[in-house]
This record gives sequence, C-alpha cells and structure tokens, in this order.
Amino acid sequence: MVGSRLRTAGPRRRAAATHPVPAVPAPTRTAGRERDARLDFGRAAAIAAVVLIHVASPVTDGYRSRPLGGWLIAIGAQSLVRWCVPVFVMLSGALLLNPARPVPAGPFYRRRLRRIVIPLLAWSVFYIALQSATGTGSPELRSRTVSGTVTVLLAGRPSYHLYFLFLMLGLYLVTPFVAELTRTADRRLLGLAATVVLLLGCADSSISWWTTGAPLNGVSMFVPYLGYYLAGCYLYRHGWRAATSGWLLLLGVLVLAAGTAALTVPLVARYGVERGYYLFGYLSPTVMPAAVAVFALVLRRSGRPTVRTGRWAGWTRRMSDDAFGVFLVHPAITGGYRELVGVPTAAPAVAGYLIEGVVAVFAISVVITEALRRLPATRALVGE
Repeated sequence: MVGSRLRTAGPRRRAAATHPVPAVPAPTRTAGRERDARLDFGRAAAIAAVVLIHVASPVTDGYRSRPLGGWLIAIGAQSLVRWCVPVFVMLSGALLLNPARPVPAGPFYRRRLRRIVIPLLAWSVFYIALQSATGTGSPELRSRTVSGTVTVLLAGRPSYHLYFLFLMLGLYLVTPFVAELTRTADRRLLGLAATVVLLLGCADSSISWWTTGAPLNGVSMFVPYLGYYLAGCYLYRHGWRAATSGWLLLLGVLVLAAGTAALTVPLVARYGVERGYYLFGYLSPTVMPAAVAVFALVLRRSGRPTVRTGRWAGWTRRMSDDAFGVFLVHPAITGGYRELVGVPTAAPAVAGYLIEGVVAVFAISVVITEALRRLPATRALVGE
C-alpha cells in the first residue's frame, strides 16, 4: 500500500520466553467495549507505518531519476515497516476468530458488511473522481471512460490503497465459517493450518512474480492473506511458544528489514521498478516472517490484555479508533503534501521530507477523521 506501480506490489500475488500469552485472554471492558491495550498499540503503530510507506513512495518510485543517497534512505524506511498491512490482517484475525466471541453469520454480516461496504463505495467514488479530475492514477482511470472505471473496480483498485477494503470484505464474508473451524482446532492443528496457508500465499506471490502472472482482482484479493488471518488467531490464542526472547524477535525483524533493503537494490537495478520491488510485497519471503514477529512482539507488550490509563494509553486508544479513517483519508493528504512541498532529491532533504510528511499527513488525517466521526451524517464514511 508506493507510486502507481509499486503500490500494487502488496496485492499482487504482496511475557518471558517461557511464559506464553494465555490461551484465551480474559477480556476487559472500558465504556462498554472490550479493549486490549496491546491491539490498540498494534493498530496505532500499523497505521503510522502505512502513512510512512505512502509518504516515501514518490522517492522510491524515482529510481534513476534521483540521487542514489535519497533513494536508499526511502528504501530503508520502507523496508522497516512493510509489516504494516499483514499486522492489520492479523489484528482482525485475533479479534474476529476469537472463540470467546461467537460469530453468528446473520448479525456478523449485518454489522461488519455495513462498516466496510459503505466506506468502500463512498471512497471509491471520491478517489475515482479525484484521479479523473487530476489526470493521475492508473491508465484506465486516466482514460476517463466507463469501461476504464469498471475495470479498476473489478480489479479491486479504484485507488492504490483501497484494495485493502476488497481484501477485508472477502475475509469478512468467510469469517463465520473460518471461525467455526478454528474454534474446535487445537493448538497444533491451528498452528499447522496458519503455517501451511502462509507458505502457500508466499509461494503464490513468488510464482506470480517469476511468471509475471495476472494480479489479484477484487474477488480473489483476500485469498493469499488467509494465512495472516489464521496466524493472528493462533498467536492471540496460544502465544509465541518458541523459547525466544522479545529482543531476539526484534533483532530478527531488523535483520529481515535490512535484508529486504539490501536485496531490493540489485533487484530494482536489474528488473526496474515494475518488478524490482518484489520483496516489498506483503507476501514476500522477507516481509512474511517479519510481520509475524512484529505481531508476536505486539502481544508480548504485556502478559495479558489490559485497559491501561494515562496519557500514553489514551493516545493509543484514540489512534486505534481513528486508524480506519486515517487509512481512508491520508492518500488525498499525501498527494497534497507532495504537490505543495515537492519531492526532494538530496539525502538529507529526503530524510526531512519523510519525517515532516508523516507528522503532517498523519495529524491532518486524524483531524479530518475526528470531524467525520463526530457528524452523524458522515460517521458511516469511516466505518462507524
């Protein structure tokens, strides 16, 4: 979720160590809602990472048109946070496949589909209109034809980030059945299922890259991400059983990020930006283990779910609540920031561009999201 070519890399085929997290954590309540401070933190961190990716994307798209130093800084920044989209999927798996929270199909569909379908339709219209007016986006949208618009909708890409809503819509549709299957699965079976489906998704992504196969479409978008959905369920229910310290997990994430960056440089040099960003895909062999490790780290922030108090806890809860709206809004703000400031070339300027851009885009997106959430007429636009 990078320029028009790189941005589609993801959806293309993209406690102490000896004391694991309790099997089914006892929920706590705040203001009538079950909250887990760890998941709030994970969601807030993931949306900040998404904003960083999209702020950095004009620089990473500029290979050969900008000095190498600035491009390498953007590559390094992106490599550090490519786990963000998989972590969002695992967060959903942790919550929606929790055996302590039954998922009857009727009520689930009525509540969840309304929260995803209305934003999907509304923001698709908004971004299609915006791209048509500015002459940006995919060639199909730049053609300004009905067939072009239908094509991008069927492909699940009315905007470079909205594929994620098609992905989640597919996961929501199969959740009642998957939840019933995972409810009765023991630890070994659930872990095996998550591992096998993750590896199948990784293999599918790799084969598609090698054969330059057709990308996923709006209907199939969710299928390769089922492994992350199951992994989120497994880790939340059973914890990370391996005798691995949190520091070792963090080191593994950093090593995988460094490997992603180091290998991406020669790949882009050889294959160009169309295919060279293979390892940036969310199903790549470096991003996949890094994402699972990050989610395990999120759950290790505490041995059990808690509702914390204080300024920091209040901020993470607020950012968690605003995350969906920020995700929907921020590409429009990112585009405005890029046009207003311009994309720098020198390495120090690129670093400043990324830091200032993330802060500015995130802050403005939060303000807009809060405004939309407060108005009864617009709350549904951000999934309320």
